[in-house]
Formats: sequence, structure tokens, C-alpha cells
Amino acid sequence: VRDDGPGMPEMEADILETGEETPLNHGGGLGLWMVRMIVTQAGGDVSVATTDGTEVKLRVPA
Repeated sequence: VRDDGPGMPEMEADILETGEETPLNHGGGLGLWMVRMIVTQAGGDVSVATTDGTEVKLRVPA
């Protein structure tokens, strides 16, 4: 999924990729965090690129 908006803050992109979140660096929503949880439980992974907007890639094994 890609958009051409202002981009996801780097802190939130890092948290989405690593899954390491604390109350001090929590983002504004739960949507992508929940997607990451489901994808990783299925054996996949999530990557985020924040150049010229934001691009989130999900890899889920078949």
C-alpha cells in the first residue's frame, strides 16, 4: 500500500517494523500495529519505506 502524503513519522515506521512499542513511543492508532501482529503470527513480515509518502509492504507465506 502506498500513498503520496507527508509520510509516516520515522518513529512509527520503526515501531511497525520491529514490534517494540512502549507507552512513551506509542503512535496515534492501532490499525497498522494490529495488521503487523496478525501478519507476523502467520509467519510473514512488514516493511515500511517513508520516501515521498509512505509505502507499507506485507509478505505473507502462501
